[in-house]
Amino acid sequence: MYLLIFIPSFFLLFYLSKNVSIKELLLYIPVLSIELIPIMIFAVRSNIAELNETVHIFIWTYPKLLSSRASESMISFDGNILRNIARNILDGGYMFLNNSDGLPWNSIPGIGAYYPIMLPFLIIGILVSMCRRNLIDKLLILGFISSIPIMLVVTPNYNHWIFIHFVVLSFISIGINEIVINKKVQLAIIISYAILFFNFSSIYFRQRNITVGQYDVNLIKTIKKLKTKNYKKIYFDTTDSQFLMMIRDLIPVSPYEYQATKDNPDSKEILTVNSRFENYQMIDSSNMNQSIEKNH
Repeated sequence: MYLLIFIPSFFLLFYLSKNVSIKELLLYIPVLSIELIPIMIFAVRSNIAELNETVHIFIWTYPKLLSSRASESMISFDGNILRNIARNILDGGYMFLNNSDGLPWNSIPGIGAYYPIMLPFLIIGILVSMCRRNLIDKLLILGFISSIPIMLVVTPNYNHWIFIHFVVLSFISIGINEIVINKKVQLAIIISYAILFFNFSSIYFRQRNITVGQYDVNLIKTIKKLKTKNYKKIYFDTTDSQFLMMIRDLIPVSPYEYQATKDNPDSKEILTVNSRFENYQMIDSSNMNQSIEKNH
C-alpha cells in the first residue's frame, strides 16, 4: 500500500518541482517497476489469502505461498470496522509514545527503538517541516501520508510499520538540527546519545540488567563449546517449544539438511519443527513412557 502511493507521488512531486524530466521518468519507472512489482505481489499475497495464487508475468513465476500472515498483520474486518481501525491507530500511537512495540527483538525495554529522549525532537521536526515545506519536508510529509493506509489496517509493530521509520528518523534529525544553536547544546545532545548508545550496546551484547523472554545467549555459547556436530545424536531434556528454533537460528544448519531431518521432512503442509532436526532431539524426562528412539 505504501509503495503504491509513495512512488507515483514521489515522481509527481519531483516533476512538478522541475527536479526530474519526462525523459528521466521514462527511464526510472521501468527500472523501479522491475524491482517493486515482486515486492508488492509478495505483500498482497501474504496478507490477502484469497489472492495467494501462483502468478506468471512474462519470464517470472511467483509460486503460491505455503501460508498466509493475514491474521497476524491485519485488523479484523468483522464486526465494527471503524472501531477496529480506531483501536489500531491508538495502539500505534501508544507504541510510538512508549518507544516500544513490546517485542524484545525490535526494541529493548527501557531503551526503545529511538531512545527515550527522541519525542521532543520528533515533535519539533514535524512542526518545522509543516511550516517550512522545502522539497525534503514535502517528501517527509508525503512519506507520512503514504503510511496512513498501513496505520489504518495493519496491526502495529516496528516490522509491520517499517516504512514510517524513515519518516520518524528524519523528523527527529530535523528537530535536533533545529535546536542546535550553540556548542553547549551540541555537546549535551552528543553526550546524551553516546550514553544511551553505550547502555544499549551493553544490554544488547551482554544481556545485563535485563530479562528478555526469548533466546538464552549463554546457553548457545555452551552448546557451541560442546561441538555437537561431532556426535551422532544430541538429546535435550526440555519442554520449551522454542528451544530447537533457538538452536536453528543461532547455530548454522543447511536449509536442505534441516528440511530433510526435521519433523515431517519436506512437508508442504506442516512447516514447524516440534522435536527434532539434524542430530538434535528434544525429550521429556518427566514422561517416563516416552521412548528416545521413537522419532528416529
